[in-house]
Amino acid sequence: MIKIMKISNSITKFVEKLQIETNLNLTSDAISDDDIKLIMNYLKQQAPHIAYVEDRIVNTEDVKIPIRIYEPENIKSKKAILFIHGGGWCSGTLDMAEISLRKIANKVGCKVFSIDYRLAPNSKFPKGLEDCLAVTQWLQENAENLDIDKNKLVIMGESAGANLATALNLKLKNEYGIQFWKQILFYPAVDARVLTNDENNNYESMLQFQDGPLLTKSTMQQCYQLYLNNTSEILNPYVSPIQAKYLNDISDTMIYTAEYDPLRDEGEAYGQLLIENGNTVTMRRMLGLIHGFFIMPIDEMDLAVEDIASLIH
Repeated sequence: MIKIMKISNSITKFVEKLQIETNLNLTSDAISDDDIKLIMNYLKQQAPHIAYVEDRIVNTEDVKIPIRIYEPENIKSKKAILFIHGGGWCSGTLDMAEISLRKIANKVGCKVFSIDYRLAPNSKFPKGLEDCLAVTQWLQENAENLDIDKNKLVIMGESAGANLATALNLKLKNEYGIQFWKQILFYPAVDARVLTNDENNNYESMLQFQDGPLLTKSTMQQCYQLYLNNTSEILNPYVSPIQAKYLNDISDTMIYTAEYDPLRDEGEAYGQLLIENGNTVTMRRMLGLIHGFFIMPIDEMDLAVEDIASLIH
């Protein structure tokens, strides 16, 4: 079946500009680690001004966890955002979301904290999730010194980071009796059953866009294989949040999906499941967009920033 995709003009223009300024050919299947570093450096250079950025270390008994703090010039609120980056649980850095995180901090007028959690395959499930939990506990314990409201913390993530974000919120609810005030999930990975290769366990978008653009089904499978210790963890709700038994009384949730993304349908199915369990959920399918749009300097992401500001205010 021939797929006809009407990719957003803003993405087309961004990719064209990126290729010209980095001398990369992004139509090639062979994108090296060095190419990715070049792209990340390019994106960081496009990031808007923000008053203050600080890199810090959160120390635990077992590990030192790097975080980055974004602070706008005019702080309007003690509400704060904890962001978890994507990268399939096995890649990604604090630098990759500089553009959007600075825009969000400036627009909302609050501090944003970004976490550099441990990555697979050296640190498999649940190590990354444990790091996110440790930073959350650090934020709560140090809220007064950080000048934030520990009762108005927002969790936000993209892709694998959105998986960790909603898994973290479930873990807090189930094991500690608390939750984030709100959760914002960009194209979340919420169902590891893609590993089974059973078409009954695959969503239409996973089949329709199994060859991309950008994210493929095989890449998703490889990421889960690197992240998990064994296939028995596929149905663990902290791996596959859509498998959670108790999804009532969940934080107000905003879910963004991309029209041409293999993860589109599972993200929307998760949102629908939350709604069926009596939760307040807003879902946005971003037309013409592809996986990874959160880190791109595009018009649609600017609209999402406006959305986020309205949600948090």
